[in-house]
Amino acid sequence: MQEKNNILLIDSFEEKEIIIAKVTENNELLEYKTVTVDKSLVGSVYLAKIEKIEHGIEAVFLNLGFGLKAFISFKDIANEYWEFDKKSRKLKTGLKLIVQITKDQKAGKNCVASSFISLSGLNCIFFPNSPNESGISRNIKGQEKIMFKEFLSTLNPNSSLIIRTASKYSTVEEVKEDYLKICALWNLIKNTAKKKDKPGCLHKEDEILNVVRGYSKHSLEKVEIGNKKLFKQIQDYQEKKLIAFPDSINFSKYNLFQKIQNQIDSLYQKEVFLNNGGSIIIEQTQAMITIDVNSKNYLKEKNMNETSFKVNYEAALEVCKQIALRNLSGLIIIDFIDMTDLEHKKIINEIFKEFIKNDKAACKMIALNEFNILQLSRERTDKNLFEKHCVATEEHYRKSFYFQALDLLIQMKNANLNTSFEVSKPVMQELINSFKNDFFSLNLKNVNLIIKD
Repeated sequence: MQEKNNILLIDSFEEKEIIIAKVTENNELLEYKTVTVDKSLVGSVYLAKIEKIEHGIEAVFLNLGFGLKAFISFKDIANEYWEFDKKSRKLKTGLKLIVQITKDQKAGKNCVASSFISLSGLNCIFFPNSPNESGISRNIKGQEKIMFKEFLSTLNPNSSLIIRTASKYSTVEEVKEDYLKICALWNLIKNTAKKKDKPGCLHKEDEILNVVRGYSKHSLEKVEIGNKKLFKQIQDYQEKKLIAFPDSINFSKYNLFQKIQNQIDSLYQKEVFLNNGGSIIIEQTQAMITIDVNSKNYLKEKNMNETSFKVNYEAALEVCKQIALRNLSGLIIIDFIDMTDLEHKKIINEIFKEFIKNDKAACKMIALNEFNILQLSRERTDKNLFEKHCVATEEHYRKSFYFQALDLLIQMKNANLNTSFEVSKPVMQELINSFKNDFFSLNLKNVNLIIKD
């Protein structure tokens, strides 16, 4: 059964900051994230040359061309590049090998690379020189899984293929078509490498494609895009079958996020209020994330057990929603209001089991204990919203000037005539420095900017 139809909202600013929100037809926020397209090299494939071999640390330093250097561990060098004799194996300085960047250079440190290549498509991920690693997403079950398993058994055993969650509604023929496209790309990379005498780039990863590829027509009714250049780019992806968006892809010059701005703002608040008068308080520490459930103003039930259960029930649903929206990860401790009824505890546990079943990130749970504490251990796929957008001060966290400037830019887009915005000097400076082109392209006659100290 296909998922409920939703709307995907995408906008881009200064061609580097992409904002994505998935909402229901009633504008309930289901997903929200920002992605900085920062010209990362991760995923790009290079022809590299060995410059120096360090046996003491079991690593090699590579020349990638154009002054770019990389570090690669022995364990990340495939057997095809080693020379073997009866007692040992060795590498040669000057040897050329095809590598993929796994970590960008940072703070004076070289890039990190691996010779075990992975190439992503719409439905699958191909590992051309990694045998025995084929698999199917845990979200694909039943007859579809059986058919995909049969397809995997026909492939070359010296390579591997992971069938992604995006294939959930795809046919074997569609997955095969995607697989053949990736194989053609790999053959092109290898043939280009054979013709090259010097180190250099063989394939550049498309960051924007990576951002949007995970969304499909099976969960979307339409897509609204607020940036003309990005709109044309996504249309091009769709025509080339690199993405599987619905047919309804529209450009909008208006602020796409206006109707959901309050929901977005609430994602940065510690306290989230429940409809029944209770609340949850989300605290982040270095070691873990704690979530405390409070009954607050909910006193409708005479029976204390019923009061506790009704607050906990709504809190459990909201906690699952907030974990997904904020992309919380690591150890998450949830402290519920005391309950003694075992049936009530079972219902709360089932809410989290259902959440884990549908969660994109790997997640494990320790059920409610005698102290009414439930624990989750959730895979870290990226920084959470708090880590991405906020900075620590002496007393608390606040949103960085950069993201305050981005928020202001979004709200100024097509603002009503004579709308006033208060802005601090640091945020105004960030707006001009980081978002100059988009800022001055706005109709500034419509807005009054009040600079405050």
